[in-house]
Amino acid sequence: MTGRPLQQRQIVVADHAGTQQCTVCHNPHSPKLNLAPVETAGPAGDPAVGKGKAAACAGCHGADGVSKNLPGPSLAGQNAAYFAEAFKAYGTGDRNNPMMSPAAQAMNAEDAGDLAAYFSGLKCEAAPASDVQAASAGQAVASKCTACHGADGRASNAAWPNLAGLSKDYLINAIKAYKGGARSNGMMAGIVKDLSDSDTESVATYYASATCK
Repeated sequence: MTGRPLQQRQIVVADHAGTQQCTVCHNPHSPKLNLAPVETAGPAGDPAVGKGKAAACAGCHGADGVSKNLPGPSLAGQNAAYFAEAFKAYGTGDRNNPMMSPAAQAMNAEDAGDLAAYFSGLKCEAAPASDVQAASAGQAVASKCTACHGADGRASNAAWPNLAGLSKDYLINAIKAYKGGARSNGMMAGIVKDLSDSDTESVATYYASATCK
C-alpha cells in the first residue's frame, strides 16, 4: 500500500479481519488503533457497604472475590468502572446469564457501585502455572490482547477488564462465547476469531497464572 506508515505492518485484509469493519479497532482518520486510554471515573461506592452486599456473590465468585474452582470469574482487583458496566449490562439484558441476569436485575446502580468499590480494592490471586510450557506459549498469543488488557493482564483503561488471575476455565469459556456469538462485541470477535483451541488454552493458562494486584 503506497504511503503506508513504516510502523504499520502490511496486512492481507481477508486474513486480518475477515468481514469486520476496520473502524471496529481503528480510528477512521488514522491507521493507529483506536484504543488510547481515557480517564474513566469509577462509580461512586462504599466498599464497606459493598462488603456486606458481596455475601450474595460468594457462591460463584468466592468469599473474598477469588473464585478458584467456582463457576464465576474472580472479582478481586477488577477495575471498578468495568465491573459496574458489566453489572449494568446483565441488568439491561445486553449480557445474558442465567445466574447473573436475575441477580443484577434485583439490584440498582448504588448496589453496583458499592460492590465495584469493594471488589476493586481486594487482592486477586494468580493460579499456579501448572503447565509452564502452555503458559509460555500463551504469552506469545497474548500479544493480540495487550492493547486493551495489558502485557501483564492488567488493563490499560479502567473501562476494560483485567485478565490476570481469572480462572483458566472461565477465560476459555469467555473466548469460546465471543467466537460463537454468545457474547457480542465486535472488537473481541475480531481478535479471537482465528484462535485455535490450543491457542485458547495457552493464552488462558498464561493470564490465569499472571501476577495480579
